[in-house]
Amino acid sequence: MDEAGDYTAPSIGYRWIKANIYSALFTAVLGFLVYALARGLAVSEPDTGVIARSVFIAAGSIITALGFAVYARLTAGVLSRKLPGFPVLTWCLLHILIGLALGALLSLSEISVGETVEQAGDESILGIALTTVMIGILAGGIFGSLQALVLRKAARNAKIWVGYSALGGVAFGVALLIAFYGPQSGVRNELVSEVVGAVVTVVIAIILLPALRRLEPRNLSLAPSAPPPS
Repeated sequence: MDEAGDYTAPSIGYRWIKANIYSALFTAVLGFLVYALARGLAVSEPDTGVIARSVFIAAGSIITALGFAVYARLTAGVLSRKLPGFPVLTWCLLHILIGLALGALLSLSEISVGETVEQAGDESILGIALTTVMIGILAGGIFGSLQALVLRKAARNAKIWVGYSALGGVAFGVALLIAFYGPQSGVRNELVSEVVGAVVTVVIAIILLPALRRLEPRNLSLAPSAPPPS
């Protein structure tokens, strides 16, 4: 509190991490909802009908898109404070489309029926770890590039967002490795997946903090006067 009795406004970094924490928690709840729906419709059973599986794919896609929409809206609220004229609607639409596509892929993988893949031996751990990390970096770079296309409409230095997103992809790669060696089915698998997913979301948000702080409004005359960095 300053001498006038006013509280200091939270920093952009604080708002960014807070938005990502809320998003991660909401997404975890949605993940359990998809899991419950999959069990209720028995979509992984060989004799489950096409209608039930189609309903699950549609519902899974919509639920996943809802999680991305919440993430987009919360983070857009932070970005619009730093970047005047930030295209909130475009940012939200981008993430909803990504959520729909990803939700469909995850739903299809959920209903696929096949033999359980045996875990690789210890001699393969390094190779698998390198593979998952590379996949994570690639996924992070692609995701960050799509976000940067929207960011560049209101921000300078948007390219740096791609690099830090790729770096954040390392955390995603580690999450894939944990999923590979963790429980392969049941409630334990879902619990581990949602907890790891929530933690990874926050870790990536922390990694992106330097990129967030280096974004500069394209129209500097409209930029809000920022408090000292914290």
